[in-house]
Amino acid sequence: MIASSSGRLASVTANCSHYKSASRGHSDTTRNILSYDPQYSIPKKITSELSSSILCPILLEQTSITYDFVEDCRIVLEKELLSMPAFRSPYCGQIKKILIIFQEWDWKVEIMPSVYWGGDVITIGDVFATIYLHLDQPIRQVTWNNTSTERKRIAKMRCRERGDRTKRRIDWLGGTSAFGNLKFFGHSVGEYTAEGGVWLISFAPGRTVLPT
Repeated sequence: MIASSSGRLASVTANCSHYKSASRGHSDTTRNILSYDPQYSIPKKITSELSSSILCPILLEQTSITYDFVEDCRIVLEKELLSMPAFRSPYCGQIKKILIIFQEWDWKVEIMPSVYWGGDVITIGDVFATIYLHLDQPIRQVTWNNTSTERKRIAKMRCRERGDRTKRRIDWLGGTSAFGNLKFFGHSVGEYTAEGGVWLISFAPGRTVLPT
């Protein structure tokens, strides 16, 4: 069992409310995050600057959201937040696939709309839940055998803090297991191309987890 934090939910709810109220003050292209106007098309050349006008502010660097991937977002976060589109209108209705990559690991995670949140657009829940499920996977023995002693020490310690006997990918992150932000990386990585671009995820210090 992992101790929960009521402060986290309060922080998330506040960010959610701020985003919805701020959206009402934006231009027609960003006012209603749930609308979609087919006259708009996805920019052919997304840049780092342009990505900030496409991605939901909650997932940007300037907006802090307190969510630790140690726990399933579908349990600890509000459904209202998780159902919000990950991209602003009108792009939210057109971007059907993105790729998430990690700074220090050769992990690539595809994000697509899920029927769990409607299946029409990529939502914040799609992003968080897919990454959570990826990080929740047990560490493969071949990966463990080819990892440095220091990384093994960190993973063992984090696994013990979680009160789990099975070492999982999230344990590689040590104490930095909370969501930090998404940053636009490019249109492709290697031979992989995603219509909604490739996005680099960063992590922030997570809370201390102790077995109960």
